[in-house]
Amino acid sequence: MKMKILIYGAGWIGNILKDHFSSIGWDVLMSDKKVGLTPKVILEEEIQGADVVINAFAKTNIDWCEKNKEETFNTNVTQANYLSDIVKALGKQYVFFSSACIFESSGLLDIKDESSIPNPKCYYSETKAVAEKLISSSNPQALIVRIRLPLSEKSHPRNTINRILTYPYLNDSQETVTVIEDMLAPLTELIREKKEGIYHLLNAGTISPHEIGEIFGTPHKVWTKQKQDDSKSGSVIIDNR
Repeated sequence: MKMKILIYGAGWIGNILKDHFSSIGWDVLMSDKKVGLTPKVILEEEIQGADVVINAFAKTNIDWCEKNKEETFNTNVTQANYLSDIVKALGKQYVFFSSACIFESSGLLDIKDESSIPNPKCYYSETKAVAEKLISSSNPQALIVRIRLPLSEKSHPRNTINRILTYPYLNDSQETVTVIEDMLAPLTELIREKKEGIYHLLNAGTISPHEIGEIFGTPHKVWTKQKQDDSKSGSVIIDNR
């Protein structure tokens, strides 16, 4: 079934989604409107022509979010929930891109799934957890997808691989990642089947930043392994739906 997709957020993920859905024959519009600055009636007019509205915008730089909490909350929580309410009122499907970074695990025996209670460790993650709670409450029909440390075969400044290769030190904690190319097919099916609730779009297993550096780095580059002070190893969710 051909779908009409409206995407808010013209960043790395938003543009990947645009290219993917266009490639399978769906009609895609990348909105240039800022949710928090656009009159509601104009947003409603734009949304009315879509079947599915995807929220791919957010403040994601962890250090910046810590220093700009009000603006971070406004974008990641207030605007995300506001858009969700408009979409629900118009009877459209809302897809919210959240983050599996709302979890931190103590090890491989501490696996998190969709029903686990978030335990965010930074302000960015806190805002994502709050947004999820508000959206789930006011719009139960919404689809919330969680990704973590997204990486891709294509180079981009937001690609986790690119970012890792710029660091002088890489720790060897095991992390869960989302390979963007692997995420697209299940995301498409979730949208096509009008699924509701929370889904983890994560690859099976874990890998450390140090291992990624060794795989993709240049031969002359040497990273010093840096273990964390405690046993925390980041999210180790391995749900692969």
